Amino acid sequence: MNCSWARGPTAPRNVQYFLSIQDSKGRRDIRCPYYVQDAGTHVGCHLTNRTGLTSRNYFLVTGTSREAGIQFFDSLLDTNKIERFDPPSNVTVTCNKTQCLVRWKQPRTHQRLHYLEFRYQLHVCKEVGASTRGPV
Repeated sequence: MNCSWARGPTAPRNVQYFLSIQDSKGRRDIRCPYYVQDAGTHVGCHLTNRTGLTSRNYFLVTGTSREAGIQFFDSLLDTNKIERFDPPSNVTVTCNKTQCLVRWKQPRTHQRLHYLEFRYQLHVCKEVGASTRGPV
């Protein structure tokens, strides 16, 4: 999971930002393990291990500076609504003269989701000639 933010427009040069994430029940507090930097300032976070996060989490970005106070940013996010999924894998197509059956494996997700929560869009083409294709 990648999170990113922008340096404040009036932030002093020595500002440093930090991200923490708390699960919706307040039981687990995760600090960013890998920061993305721009000119030495943290402007993003990369989380490889999302173990312990729930579907709703509290995100807090705080800043520190010796020159001025820094306004924090916080948000309660539903990760189910913002997660980007990989395309389905193991796609197989079996056809006979009248129909085709398309099967695939559901993409991996952080939260356990029911198959009905996924929507797929297929673009099916019929071979018209040896080298020509057109939509069905």
